[in-house]
Amino acid sequence: METGYLGGLAAGVIAGVTTRALQRITVPARWRPLMADAAIPLVATLFTAVVFFRALVAPQIAQLNAWLYDKLVTLELTDHHLVLGLVLGLIVCCDFGGAVYKAAFAYALGGIDSYVPTLAHMTFMAVVVATGMVPALGMSLATGVRRKLFTETERNYGKVAWLLGLVPVPAAAVPFALRDLLRVIPASMAGGAVTGMLTMNFGSTMAVPFGGVFAAGQLGKPSPSPSPSPSPSPSPSPSPSPPAPSSRQVSRSR
Repeated sequence: METGYLGGLAAGVIAGVTTRALQRITVPARWRPLMADAAIPLVATLFTAVVFFRALVAPQIAQLNAWLYDKLVTLELTDHHLVLGLVLGLIVCCDFGGAVYKAAFAYALGGIDSYVPTLAHMTFMAVVVATGMVPALGMSLATGVRRKLFTETERNYGKVAWLLGLVPVPAAAVPFALRDLLRVIPASMAGGAVTGMLTMNFGSTMAVPFGGVFAAGQLGKPSPSPSPSPSPSPSPSPSPSPPAPSSRQVSRSR
């Protein structure tokens, strides 16, 4: 199950706590090498897998995805499209390609994965694609504008992160988030919320879920509904020509 880098951090914390607890167990000296090399890593890995996937991640992610889907459908059916764009932007940019992002992606993908997708569903897909560019592009721009706030390694990475942002790959911003989680995530979510609302307001559409700017041929804007053409006026009927004189009238006139 894909949980993103936040899930990886949680799994690392669980494994670390479990390992430290196992190291406190007192064993005879002859068993210590076996404990350190085999028993502790094996038990810590198994315990982390069971707790993480069976007790924490699997049921919680299933409930989260179902709750998010219901809320997104409610916003769609009640015509709160600007709010829907804001929420989609927040969801996409909160975990950079993790489980929460995949809930928004699955919602938008379900709309265009029909025989005849509507313009509204293609707009939802455009919102997800556009907001997916925000984390990597935003952090790449920040490394160039405020260079003093980043290390040399981050500045070098920012020179190539923009290319991943154009695809888009939200996970390209993970190296920045790992160093400064409490600033990178709120900033990315704020940018995603604004981008989502603007994309929804402009009515942009995207017919494919991947590619970003490289799929610009599938990007469009709904055209206004054509006004009904006026019905053609009826052409005037030709006036009837006078009847030709009969042969009897001709003979009498003679």
